[in-house]
Amino acid sequence: MKKKILFSSLIVLIAMVFTASQALAAPPPWAKGGSKDNSGKPNQSETEDHGNGHGNSQGQNNNGKGNDHQQQNNHDQNQKKGKPDHFRGVVTAKTDTTLTLKLADGSTQIIGVDASTIVKIPTMKNATLADLNLNVQVVVQARGTDSSGNPLASKILVVPGKPITVHRVGMVIAYTPANGATNGSITVKDQKGDTSTFVVTSTTKIIPESQASLLVAGTNLTGPTVTIISRRDPTGGPLTAEGIVIHSTTSTDSSDSSDSSTSD
Repeated sequence: MKKKILFSSLIVLIAMVFTASQALAAPPPWAKGGSKDNSGKPNQSETEDHGNGHGNSQGQNNNGKGNDHQQQNNHDQNQKKGKPDHFRGVVTAKTDTTLTLKLADGSTQIIGVDASTIVKIPTMKNATLADLNLNVQVVVQARGTDSSGNPLASKILVVPGKPITVHRVGMVIAYTPANGATNGSITVKDQKGDTSTFVVTSTTKIIPESQASLLVAGTNLTGPTVTIISRRDPTGGPLTAEGIVIHSTTSTDSSDSSDSSTSD
């Protein structure tokens, strides 16, 4: 009898140990993705936390999209406020109210100008539209439009080019000497029959000075053969003679009638 009781007790003890080991080996509720209440449903607090996390993530996404929309709105508002347009090209024509530019792609753009348009020329103070030369490259900032619908220039900036020294050889056909602060001019014709006119100032040198008398004022002349040395204005201004070299009357070889341009 005692043996039966001892055996039963041993079986009960083994069962209790097995049950305890199973309980200890089971993963905690959070390892399964959430605990459950007695009904087997997830706890309400965990459901709310999960919902809040999803909501926060979605809210952040919505905020990102909102920023994109705001940037687009700001861009549209800038356009409505007259954000400046910029054009770069060569001046091919001008009037009192317009400039015509040839753009890099070969197209033509008409730009409106008015009394408020600012003109900037690197070598000149207080420049005006009248000082703007043709065939110079400019950058135009435009705001709004003129009465014809053309972009209206608020600022015109001349882009200076590289100075070039020009040597032009030819026979003098017209000459007006400088008189103090009043500039003169000299026009020469080369062997091809092409003519070139240069500004003569009080600082223009005549070389040699002993033959300066050969330069006679007048037009339709058959004057001496000369070489004009000029530095091209980088802003497209007229060519100014820095020196006039008078050739000897006995030097008439073909090299005297050549043209050359050199970059500094």
